[in-house]
Amino acid sequence: MPDEPELQRHFGQPGNQKKGCGFPVAKWLAMFDPTTGMLLRSIPAPLRSHEMSQVAGDLAGVGTRRPRARGSWVLLLRP
Repeated sequence: MPDEPELQRHFGQPGNQKKGCGFPVAKWLAMFDPTTGMLLRSIPAPLRSHEMSQVAGDLAGVGTRRPRARGSWVLLLRP
């Protein structure tokens, strides 16, 4: 990714880089169909953003569940 001011503002850079001495870094988010494995959507996201804020509008028909044995949330597709 080129080191452009607009990209720096939008994507940011890792905290261990000095201001003006690094390149913008994006994370890539992908949503796959669990049955076919087909890629449904992919988007670049800012380095310091939560994935749910990026895909909130795409989650119609998706529910969440927290398994008892684990400390994380799981997204489940509703039939």
